[in-house]
Amino acid sequence: EIISEGPISIVTRIQAESPAGTQFIAIKMSTTVHAKEPHDIIKEARLLALASHPNVCRIIVFHLSRSHSLSLWMPYIPYSLDDLLQSSKFSPHPLISFGSTASSTVPTARELQFVVLAKSIIFQVLCGVSYLHSDNVQIAHRDIKPSNVLLTASGCVQLIDFGIAIRTVDEHPAQDGDFPYRAPELLFGPRAYDAFTIDSWSLGVTLAEFFTPLRLLNDDEDDDEPIVSESDSDSEPDKPIVPPEPFIIQKGTRVTAPTTRWSRDSLFDGSRGEIGLAWSIFKTRGTPNENNWPVRLM
Repeated sequence: EIISEGPISIVTRIQAESPAGTQFIAIKMSTTVHAKEPHDIIKEARLLALASHPNVCRIIVFHLSRSHSLSLWMPYIPYSLDDLLQSSKFSPHPLISFGSTASSTVPTARELQFVVLAKSIIFQVLCGVSYLHSDNVQIAHRDIKPSNVLLTASGCVQLIDFGIAIRTVDEHPAQDGDFPYRAPELLFGPRAYDAFTIDSWSLGVTLAEFFTPLRLLNDDEDDDEPIVSESDSDSEPDKPIVPPEPFIIQKGTRVTAPTTRWSRDSLFDGSRGEIGLAWSIFKTRGTPNENNWPVRLM
């Protein structure tokens, strides 16, 4: 069964027998020749073999075939942080509020559940990244995002996909990573950068999605025109920024329609390429200057 397929690798799931019983295994396979930089499955296998932490995925075995492809066998984990973030249930706010709108200082069961789960996930992700950045390991992941954070059925967090990770003592970093989670300094073609600070930025953007709005999208409608809420639109500089609603529903869209789905907003909009991402960062964080973005000579 194919789980995911991309230009560099393919991930499948198989059912295997072991002394502990039947278990599912995830197999990541990629070519070892003509690989597109900075992706390197041989390096990924080496780094995962070096790492040993409860919040970092582990390799059960790896296999190099005669066809110059390498397969990494890992425990199959069915859930991801990305899946959780797309759920309208993962929010401290009720989807639809009936009755009184009076605020209460007493947290609801929904709020308490969200806080406990969010704190657990955030703590485990921080532990995993802190371990990777420690002096004894010195691995920069360089592609931290919700889809690369898996959750076991018992709630254990696992960082995955070390395809563009590097060990900073061995090599200099090259640019890559998913657009919405890419640090601003990577948008201007730097010859060198601190890979650990890049991880910190991507980590912060990922954790921010715990609190960004959920949008109700209709797969049957044309998505060329973006759905914009009042808080998304450009505002005058002197006016305060209006906090977004936790759930954004386009007028005329039925929540119960079979073609609708929830989609979590990323903190920054990377859908329009590097220039669009830079504009989104500056709009949210402010235009950089010598005080909030000091120039550092490389």
